[in-house]
Amino acid sequence: MSSGEKEEKRISRRDFVRGAAVGAAGVAAASVLTGCAQEAPASTPEVIKETVEVPVEVIKEVEVKPWLPEKWDYEADVVAVGFGAAGSAVAIEAADAGADVLLLEKMPEGLDGGNFGVCGGLLLSPATSATWVQELTFGKVDAEIVRLSDETEKNLLEWLESLGLTVDLITQYPGITFGWVAEKGTGLFAAFKEQVKQRGVNVLYETSGKELIQDPVTGEILGVKAESKGQILNIKARKGVVLTTGGYESNSEMLNDLNHPGVYIASVGSPGNTGDGLKMAIKAGARLSHIGMDVEWWSFAYRLPSQLYKTGITGTFPSNSYIFANKAGKRFMDQKTSLVHTKTPLQALHFEGELTLPPPPVSEYPNIPFFAVFDDKVIKSGPLSTLGTTGWNDVYKIYEWSADNSVELNNGWIVKADTVEELAAKMTAVDEFGRSVGVDSAGLVDTINKFNQDCASGIDSQFKRASNALAPLDTPPYYAIEMCLSAIYTIGGLKYNANAQVLNYDNKPIPRLYMVGMVGSCGIVLPFGGIVESFTFGRVAAKNAVSLEPWG
Repeated sequence: MSSGEKEEKRISRRDFVRGAAVGAAGVAAASVLTGCAQEAPASTPEVIKETVEVPVEVIKEVEVKPWLPEKWDYEADVVAVGFGAAGSAVAIEAADAGADVLLLEKMPEGLDGGNFGVCGGLLLSPATSATWVQELTFGKVDAEIVRLSDETEKNLLEWLESLGLTVDLITQYPGITFGWVAEKGTGLFAAFKEQVKQRGVNVLYETSGKELIQDPVTGEILGVKAESKGQILNIKARKGVVLTTGGYESNSEMLNDLNHPGVYIASVGSPGNTGDGLKMAIKAGARLSHIGMDVEWWSFAYRLPSQLYKTGITGTFPSNSYIFANKAGKRFMDQKTSLVHTKTPLQALHFEGELTLPPPPVSEYPNIPFFAVFDDKVIKSGPLSTLGTTGWNDVYKIYEWSADNSVELNNGWIVKADTVEELAAKMTAVDEFGRSVGVDSAGLVDTINKFNQDCASGIDSQFKRASNALAPLDTPPYYAIEMCLSAIYTIGGLKYNANAQVLNYDNKPIPRLYMVGMVGSCGIVLPFGGIVESFTFGRVAAKNAVSLEPWG
């Protein structure tokens, strides 16, 4: 058969019907593969011999597309995965543009909102000149993102006020304005949740995104495969999917893979932030950007209760008679240093590696594990941890420390001894290789003696701790508790453009896929502020997704 005669093909009527249902088998398959009709052999039953002319276009319509589910459990114009600051902005903007919106939220209702539900409500609105942002991000942010962010931020306050929110603005530095939304924490998220509810947006709780449904030919994202209470759901996104799943600070495996191998980092953010959006997008061909050092620290935390309750139980020492000591019994930093929202490399994470011959080679964090060591003045001054207003444990009160520290002593989290030597013998922890590690007794005795001498002189000869924060460890019994680092969120992840489209490794958009918020973010630090960036690009992503023609 010539190429000009391929306009129409003959297939068996029965095989045409079968092909529409199960993928065109038998005579129909042979006809399609050879490109021309074939006569049925004499042994073929009469009912199958009958043929009918079918246009090529119809045959294409019945071709099997195994990437498409047999049925859709839900569908909407725009599907956003994650219900926090970014998901709220997407839902509100898309609904106001007339789109049908579906939100998927991993956590149960009442624990929704992600980190947005436990934040302080700070808006940072800098004068986002291209030069300023490029300096902050080492040239990693596209100038068009900066321009668009600056343009969108100009009406941000107006947008917030239209939602019934008030913002107290405080200009503290030239070109940088800090604003505090009146509501904070769960109250702040509740205001947005109410706006989403008023727009009739459907929210599926306890539903986590597992995989993007993608056309392997065009690369288009057609929907989301999600899991809800043990059931797999196929969710169709007629126009686009927006990933608003937050970071991966609550996924120890990913933190070890992507940031600090062998280091336990407690998350003070949502336990639902486990990198789901990253994993989904990577499988669909997404490019990663500036992952590696991008953990935004919060404060020091207590390791054992943090691991037990799966949230950062942070520490506050009610007296200055304490130090941090590593396994050699040595100090390694000024313990009064605040880590909150810092990006500075930490002394605790100092790493030593050397290929020595003969083996074994050196490969360790000499300052991990580490302990807070203190005396009786501290233990009698008040609880070692108090609840605040920011962070998962503070807001939801997962664990409340006892007022006199007695419960924590009985739990074995705090160890106690009459002498420093006896205390060192009780200070054991698990290192980055899973081995039991003790603390050098002589080293700890020497360290405390040196620290007490510095307290007497009023000068910290090692780390320049402020003189008014120096108090000797001289009142037995002595105590110790294992510490760890905590993070509020991760920064970096998916690379995106000014349209909030997720990019692949050719720097081209993955069709119908968008991202907003900490699942990507655009800087090693946050040049636009986390909440502002989520609001800004949430609205951008929604507008662009809504403008698309439905794929089916």
